Amino acid sequence: MPFEGSAVDILQAVLTRNVPPAHTIRIGVPPVMSLMIDKLTRKVVDERYNSAYGLLEDLLECQRRMKCPDPAEVNCSLSFTLFTLITLNTLIFYFHFFK
Repeated sequence: MPFEGSAVDILQAVLTRNVPPAHTIRIGVPPVMSLMIDKLTRKVVDERYNSAYGLLEDLLECQRRMKCPDPAEVNCSLSFTLFTLITLNTLIFYFHFFK
């Protein structure tokens, strides 16, 4: 559980605090996954993913990097910038490709 205490303490924490990084609670969770979970559970709506597409892009990028044969390569690091904004060009590509 990300929050501890009485039922009232937990309820208040759920409503007012962001969850702690997942990799600090569960060993083996890559820090970049913690960032994605954090972004999914932010209290401020504007700080969350603005689309499922953004989350999908980050999950696919994370998966690609985890399968990389040589983790020392620059493009294989599990540290990367999360998807921030969906653009019109991205939407056009997405709907054309997945229709």
